[in-house]
Amino acid sequence: MKDTHPLIARKVKKMMKEKSAEERLIMGLSMFGMAKECVRSSILAKSKKVSPASLKQHIFLRFYGNDLSHKVKKKILRVLTGRCRD
Repeated sequence: MKDTHPLIARKVKKMMKEKSAEERLIMGLSMFGMAKECVRSSILAKSKKVSPASLKQHIFLRFYGNDLSHKVKKKILRVLTGRCRD
């Protein structure tokens, strides 16, 4: 979907190119942090009684649940709960 006027899109692209790599990285990290906080709030709004380990699992699954195999997800979820044995 492209709902931004081409003139504005070019201006934004030019402004982003003028930023340093560090500035762009900081922007990306900030956006990820905000997205994570939105997901966290959404999870807590649905279930008030969620343990810290369970919250980590829910956040992980929301972000990466569709991108990894069942085997890999299962291993990561064990690590997030502290039940990891190698």
